[in-house]
Amino acid sequence: MTGETVRGTGDGTAVVVGAGVGGLATAIGLRRAGWTVTVLERRAAPERYVTAFGIHPTAQIALDRLGLGDALRARAVPYRGARIRRPTARSWPPSRWSGSSAGRAGPNCSSPGPT
Repeated sequence: MTGETVRGTGDGTAVVVGAGVGGLATAIGLRRAGWTVTVLERRAAPERYVTAFGIHPTAQIALDRLGLGDALRARAVPYRGARIRRPTARSWPPSRWSGSSAGRAGPNCSSPGPT
């Protein structure tokens, strides 16, 4: 695992395991509160091939509170539908999802993932 410690002005100390969305958001919040935070991540570099992920409205609010919402929206692509893929890469169900939000842009953002 690799780790980097950042010193704050508060007297709290935390170790955050995982540099994913939740871990980094936690580390940012703690750091801004003055804690000394160490983030541990198993991978030394981002994956070569990544997938997109959706950010739900409540997560967008949390990112706004951390001051990261505008940066996310600048890189995000609104999604207009969803498909579930089987390991064989075939869609399930075979036709496009026919939910009420299919075919229209929703409030959620889809991030292209780490670069």
